Amino acid sequence: MTEAHDKRIGSLVGGKYVISRVLGRGGMGTVYKALHRDLGESVAIKFLHAAFADDRELRARFRREAVALARLRHPGIVSLLDVSGAEDEPFIVMELVRGNSLQSVLEDNPGTIALQRIGAIFGPLLEVLDVAHGEGIVHRDVKPSNVMLLESDHVKLLDFGLVHLPGKDVEKLTETGIVHGTPDYMSPEQCHGDATGPPTDVYAVGVMLFEALAGRLPFEGKGPAALMAAHLFVEPPRMEERSLGRTIASPLEELVRAAIAKSATERPTAREMRHELSSILRGTDHATLAEQAGRERLRVGALSRSERALTGSRIDAAAPQPGALHVLIWSRDEARASSIRCALAVSGVVARVERGDALTTSILPAPSAILLLHGDGSLTARLTHARTIFVGVPVLVVDVSGPEATTDVIRAGASDMILAGAPDSDLSSRLARLARRKR
Repeated sequence: MTEAHDKRIGSLVGGKYVISRVLGRGGMGTVYKALHRDLGESVAIKFLHAAFADDRELRARFRREAVALARLRHPGIVSLLDVSGAEDEPFIVMELVRGNSLQSVLEDNPGTIALQRIGAIFGPLLEVLDVAHGEGIVHRDVKPSNVMLLESDHVKLLDFGLVHLPGKDVEKLTETGIVHGTPDYMSPEQCHGDATGPPTDVYAVGVMLFEALAGRLPFEGKGPAALMAAHLFVEPPRMEERSLGRTIASPLEELVRAAIAKSATERPTAREMRHELSSILRGTDHATLAEQAGRERLRVGALSRSERALTGSRIDAAAPQPGALHVLIWSRDEARASSIRCALAVSGVVARVERGDALTTSILPAPSAILLLHGDGSLTARLTHARTIFVGVPVLVVDVSGPEATTDVIRAGASDMILAGAPDSDLSSRLARLARRKR
């Protein structure tokens, strides 16, 4: 239907919105630009396709999800302003967002978007999904055309939570061609008509991240049926195989492959994916740190005994192998935490630093041990919190000075302690013993 033949153009809906033009057409409906007649404010209005407007069950679901979304406020989610009455033609009113879609960015920069910009786009996108999933709301149609980039690449996700299609409708949608194009990002469970949930959104983000990094989609086919079959049955290629020239780091490869796993239970959560992507782009993920530690051990191994003495470097024959220990350093003292992490890396111990006031179970994998600094806040409170989050993980307290401090550590119930002034090179062997003892 051309805009000239669209009967909604120029009409008044809801008693206050004057429709001016079409903004876009998608799998669920058509979006128009409209003007609030009383306030003079421009808005976006989305109507359900006629194929759904007469479905009583879908109309009721549409309204319920609209009401749920109205309660979800986040700067990365387009605000829902109004919804049609129960007897009216189904439509929703949203804030009008002005910017470029991620789709246009991907088309203009195939496989050449800087990693820093990719992190600035996909990190906030995953944060939005994490917040919504926590409220029980799933998007189910995450794709580049639904991701708007405002000034300074501020991310806004469109049509959130309003696209849940009952499984019985999937076949009908495919036959009518209404969802043509959407199958590029559809999860296997969507293609099969099974129940969908948060992993469905994660899968779509994984496909988009693949496209952003490689410049091409993981699956290509002639028509929706071929694409849906590929999502269901074909293993994705490695990004570097489909890349337009970019070298893809192995941690990124593994993260994307996990996100687009065929089984929903094998995918990370949006929170886990966001943290891992951020760590990879900062170079603080486990794989990168283990690789750096390996290079450092080779460098130190090439030094003479006198050179190692001058640099303070030491090779411990009993030190754990790379990746054997994963230690969490929870400290607000950035400089001291960095110093400890470097000392551990020399011995092949992978450590990550958390500086917040609380820990979450999104820190994966679970650490072999937790390291706290004495004097860095309430030791008892921090130790209790750490053990609540990671049950059974031993806690080592470092930089303990004086008899009074030692008593505090004992009363707090720490697994072990190291006195202030002790060499950091002793940490790895102490942590290894703790991990074996699993106090």
